[in-house]
Amino acid sequence: MRFDKMPEGLLPDNPEILDGTNLKIQEAKDQFRKNPDRELALRIAYELENAAGEVHFQHFMEKDPDDRLIKIFHDLNKADKDHASRILSYWKEAIPGWNN
Repeated sequence: MRFDKMPEGLLPDNPEILDGTNLKIQEAKDQFRKNPDRELALRIAYELENAAGEVHFQHFMEKDPDDRLIKIFHDLNKADKDHASRILSYWKEAIPGWNN
């Protein structure tokens, strides 16, 4: 089976959202290389999971799959949900006195 389109709503209407997220990822990578630290890694991961591009993607994944292509994306994403809350939960356990 072959599809020649992206599902409606998968990508944000404004490509600058993704540009901003990509810039955050690059900055985070540079920052972590200078100072590798578990708390910094958790902070960066949490911030990226709450970035506009990721939030847009999560909203797409929460909508009802009204066509086969969207259903395929949902199936691929099943085990890959709620990263921000899972990171925050781990952060609370791993870093005493964590500060978000």
